[in-house]
Amino acid sequence: MEPFWHDNDIIIYNCDGRKTDFRKNESIDLVITSPPYYCCKHLWGVLWEKLDIKNFNDYNEWMQLFYNEWYRILKKSRYVIVNTSHINEDLDGVKIGYNNPAYTAIGLEKAGFTFVDNIIWKKTRVCSPRFGTFVNKRLPRFYYPNNIYEVWLVYIKGQPEHDTSLQTKENLMDLESIKESCRNDIWEFETESAAKVHHVAPFPGTIVSKFIKLYSFVNEVVLDPFAGSGTVGLAAAVNNRKSIMIDIDTNFCEYMKDRFENRGNIYRE
Repeated sequence: MEPFWHDNDIIIYNCDGRKTDFRKNESIDLVITSPPYYCCKHLWGVLWEKLDIKNFNDYNEWMQLFYNEWYRILKKSRYVIVNTSHINEDLDGVKIGYNNPAYTAIGLEKAGFTFVDNIIWKKTRVCSPRFGTFVNKRLPRFYYPNNIYEVWLVYIKGQPEHDTSLQTKENLMDLESIKESCRNDIWEFETESAAKVHHVAPFPGTIVSKFIKLYSFVNEVVLDPFAGSGTVGLAAAVNNRKSIMIDIDTNFCEYMKDRFENRGNIYRE
């Protein structure tokens, strides 16, 4: 398959992220991504128009195809990291909640991955109106806490194996930086501006940069099959990793191309 755009560090493919047959088995070192939320299907644009997803079960069956493909192309003892959160749907005036991290975990394990960690991203600057319901009522059963976190599921293919040939000076990380923000499994980072990166559900490049450095080595290949605005590609490039960005939406591919051509060391520490 011909790339949409590429340079020495990043390749963009404008295609369905399930169809990565152009990649050999066990050819990717890290998968990190944030799949589109089912509850935001009205914002999916081109993707939604091409899919026949009528309900949440259809969505999970669709996502299972991705999990299976990631297992095929990921190298042994390497990681897949998925950003997700619980979601709500309004069905004819009835609100239904889904524990999306649980469904995602089940899908990853069904594909063959093994659980490693849940990293909780506590958003330090977020606007959530849910608690206002309790403020107005002040009665039992009207309590809805503000949503200020998302989950990053960390899974591995197989079991950890440590290649001593990769334990080089260039892969050593700044200990104080990791201790400050990643010592525990709750990480506090500000949210990213949707307007700034032209995406309705962005995550901060700073948190992606941490994951890339903690779970891959210099010059390895990082894949984001729902690349969107290309934040993973930028974070990979400035941390001396290669990356493959896949998105079915041509508009996002055009935007990524512009970002990558004008990138700087915005996520390097």
